[in-house]
Amino acid sequence: MDGEGSSKLRNATKRPRINHDGLVESGVDRGVFVNLGGHSGITIQPDPEIWMEDGNIVLSAGGTAFCVYKGLLATQSEVFRDMLAVGSIPKSEDELFQGRPVVRMSDSKQDLKHFLCALLPQHSPSKFYRSENDSLISPQALSAVIRLSYKYRAIKLQEQSLSCLRSFYTDDFDTDFKSIAFDVNEFSPIEAIHLAHLTDTLSILPTAFYQCVTDQVINCTLTRGYSREDGTRLHFDLADIQRCINGQRMLTAANLDAAFSLMQQQPCPRCTNPTHCSRVLSEIWRQMRLELPNVAASAVEVWYHEPERQNIDGGWDEDYLCRTCLDSLRGRDEEERKKIWDKLPEIFGLPMENWSITAES
Repeated sequence: MDGEGSSKLRNATKRPRINHDGLVESGVDRGVFVNLGGHSGITIQPDPEIWMEDGNIVLSAGGTAFCVYKGLLATQSEVFRDMLAVGSIPKSEDELFQGRPVVRMSDSKQDLKHFLCALLPQHSPSKFYRSENDSLISPQALSAVIRLSYKYRAIKLQEQSLSCLRSFYTDDFDTDFKSIAFDVNEFSPIEAIHLAHLTDTLSILPTAFYQCVTDQVINCTLTRGYSREDGTRLHFDLADIQRCINGQRMLTAANLDAAFSLMQQQPCPRCTNPTHCSRVLSEIWRQMRLELPNVAASAVEVWYHEPERQNIDGGWDEDYLCRTCLDSLRGRDEEERKKIWDKLPEIFGLPMENWSITAES
């Protein structure tokens, strides 16, 4: 993992479910469909963006109506296909809106709109196939699409959206983070952990927990939880809070071990200027000891790329160390970080086999 990617990353087994596998979620109706009768007293308004004039079914959520095509829903969603196959949509005049049958959904209007925009894109094949100039996918949209594609069994869309999430919450140490389609700076690892539990995508968990304990802003809000766009609030259960506490302690110990292993304070055997490089390495070691309390748990990140870790006028580069010493230092640094990366599941108490695809490195 390069310096830029690991800096962004900073900024399990299935267990008995507490709502969605380990996170307590409040304020959400667990049903799927609720027929909307003409005497319900609820007024719905058409959504200006998702209203197909020749559509033949209306989905209603939170007072907003979305007019779409039955056939497209059935083709992409197993749940909608089964619902339409058994004819469980309203048929009476009291259950029509502008002449179309209405199905009331239990989802929030925000979530349903994100889901329908991805399921039935009007302007591009899919929002998960991006060109260089496309805007980033919002955290709210990505979360909603993953949750609702799982709920309604929209398999292809679920695969695309989870692949998007895994591009950042990765099991690949060498990920370059240059093709991420969503806004990682606004995406909460608490949400990522919820989605991993929900969809049984356990490979997401180690890096999401790592971000929880190394990002100071997130770390300070773990007990308060995370609020979604529709007001739903997610909280860690006690087991996941304990994972964070234990993981932070173990990462700190691993980082200290790596730092002591890294700094041999001796120039490499092929050093071209031993006296100079010995002085520089000693100074780097002195600076690292000063910085360790500030970056104690950030154990998979390169020492010489981050501003707070730069040493003697700007960094570890060929202007301060000879090329062979610099290459040796970088190689040892990467080796130590890979060791910690491969142990992330163990550090967070996630008994997962063969998690890291670079585990053999």
